[in-house]
Amino acid sequence: MFRTKTNKGQRFSTVKVRFPGAVPDVPDFVDCSWGQYGTNPPSFACEKRCPLDSKVWQEEQVQFAEQYETVDWDALRAYGPYQNAKWKVRVEGYKAKFDNVVAGDLHLMEVEVKVPWEESHDALQAITQYLNERGVVLCEPQEGKTMRLFRAMGYFGDENEEL
Repeated sequence: MFRTKTNKGQRFSTVKVRFPGAVPDVPDFVDCSWGQYGTNPPSFACEKRCPLDSKVWQEEQVQFAEQYETVDWDALRAYGPYQNAKWKVRVEGYKAKFDNVVAGDLHLMEVEVKVPWEESHDALQAITQYLNERGVVLCEPQEGKTMRLFRAMGYFGDENEEL
């Protein structure tokens, strides 16, 4: 995934690659972590962020992306920007970040909770129950807000596609 963002007033570009499992040969200049959407299998994602300046994509980002796929950098097109409000709250004792994207009449919310792996099942159950009890409808399949947004905008069908 390729995107530009603003976080805490700082503009940056990011290149993010998801893998089905840990990858041994990622460059040492990228940040990697495990993530999970709902009850889907965990995935391993690596990302390289760089300050946004006169060039959108920096040399290390290009090197990282092209290690896994040939990229037509000139074909990348911007979309957005879209409103993206965030709230930090405690849900059932867990620190959660609610990330709401508004794109036209679409409202997509992602809930992010960072917990140690051994707590992940309990955290997922507690937060899911909390949201269900309050009438919050959870999407199926569970996925990140960007993929959900692209799917809702008609860029992808229901098959599993990766950016």
